[in-house]
Amino acid sequence: MAGSFLLVEELFERGDAAFERELWRCDDRRLLPFCQRWSRDRRLFARRTLLAMAADPPLAGSARLIVKVLFKAAERQHDDVAMAHFMVGFDRTLQREARLEYRFHPDTNTAGQLWVRGLVGARDPDAFSNRTRAYLMRRAWRYFRRMGQHSPARYLTNMLRALALYDDRHLPRPDSILDTMSLCRALFQESPLLVRDARQLTLKGDLAELTPAPAFAKAWESDVAFEGLLDLLRQAKCAFVRAWVIAYLEREHAARLNKLTLPRLLPLLHAPHDEGQRFAAARLETLSGWGRVGIDTWLELLAIDNAHAVGPLARLLATHVAPERLSHSQCVTLAQSPVAEFATLGLGWLKRRGLDTEEQVAAASSLTEAATPLVRAQAVEWLTPKLAERRHSLLLRDWVDSAHPEVRRAALGVVRDVAHYQDDLRLHSAMAESPYGDVFDLLVQRLEVWQQSLREDDLRHVWATALLAVRRGSRAKQRALSLLARSIAREPAKAAELLPLLGVLLRSVRPPERRGAIAAIAEAVFTNPSLRPSVEAALPELTLWEDSA
Repeated sequence: MAGSFLLVEELFERGDAAFERELWRCDDRRLLPFCQRWSRDRRLFARRTLLAMAADPPLAGSARLIVKVLFKAAERQHDDVAMAHFMVGFDRTLQREARLEYRFHPDTNTAGQLWVRGLVGARDPDAFSNRTRAYLMRRAWRYFRRMGQHSPARYLTNMLRALALYDDRHLPRPDSILDTMSLCRALFQESPLLVRDARQLTLKGDLAELTPAPAFAKAWESDVAFEGLLDLLRQAKCAFVRAWVIAYLEREHAARLNKLTLPRLLPLLHAPHDEGQRFAAARLETLSGWGRVGIDTWLELLAIDNAHAVGPLARLLATHVAPERLSHSQCVTLAQSPVAEFATLGLGWLKRRGLDTEEQVAAASSLTEAATPLVRAQAVEWLTPKLAERRHSLLLRDWVDSAHPEVRRAALGVVRDVAHYQDDLRLHSAMAESPYGDVFDLLVQRLEVWQQSLREDDLRHVWATALLAVRRGSRAKQRALSLLARSIAREPAKAAELLPLLGVLLRSVRPPERRGAIAAIAEAVFTNPSLRPSVEAALPELTLWEDSA
């Protein structure tokens, strides 16, 4: 069903996204003056839809009229941007592939096999003919050819813009370059291997022998062209174009490449394509002035996601940066890098600096969660004696909770062998909530010793009874709650150490058992009202007084 021209106009004026869908359904004589008006409209919506159509033009039905009118209008108005999009769009309208065919040779009166490049697929009878498609490609190229003859600088600017528009769909196979008439002429016009014909391009020889030979070569040799090619290497969406840019830069701009600076190379190190990243990484070690690069810039470089740059950057960092230039926290940041080369260097520098304060020990302890297994293992080996020398209960609790077995193994060794951790109640409380079996096994051993060897009123006996009850049945939990309540009521000074156990026990009981637990807490509090502030602080979710609701 044909679309309504009045609806097309209304959608266009409103800037509605449905405009394009209705446009291709419309078949009306009034489309001709409408397209003339569209080509002159500079609204963002009108411009965006025109360029999108030019870069991927429809080839069949009434759309053929729209394409021709807009193309000729852009040519007449010297709309370089639109013409660049049309050039790219027309270059993908013909696709050929090489296939083996039997051919008769009249000279020898024999038949034989021959590789020929034929069109892919059958043409829609309602679409542009192949002759018309070739004509549109030639006419688009003619526009830029004339531009290159009269204004090389303008030609260069627009050709760089057009080259960035090509993508890998335009060249599904290496030999597809011969089907993109404008692209092939722009990149290889002066090549002696290229055979130019009105309808198609062919090669004298192998495709691998084709080297960059752009049209209007003088325009590509300037400083402006060099800067534009570097930007194109980062922006180009087509692998063939990126390969051409690299080959041309290395051949024609070698002297300029040797004078590149780090700020100019940085965008290429961040390039979204492997070719740009590899090209930039290969030139890192040829740059000068590394000794003057600031530490913040170094850290930015080391954070770049570019596998090709890892080796050069690691060598440059070790050569040009003195460890003293980095602060303690920067060394820790470097050691936490997921890249083994950088992380190992950072840990080595951190060891050389030493750990002079508690804050530095705490910062270095975060390396037990380092992304690199080698650095994590070396950090554990280095820091374990530090935890044994002085009491670092909070750090050791983090180690005990680590998801890495080697970190937990070192932490449990310290808990087991170092005297000032063996009666650390807060540490043992954290171990009670650990999901790891190796941690709980050591805890059970310690608690059973406490429970058997200490008096019932000893603080560690109370802890042992309460924590073991968490892993046992409901009767054991009830007895532990009663013992805990009596201990809190009897020794209010120790309430701050015992109250955390209440939270552990409350989380471990089932709803039917919770009433008895709350009763035990209430008994302890009402026996000694001075405990109220401590209980409210430790268990804010409990409401034991009317005024605390």
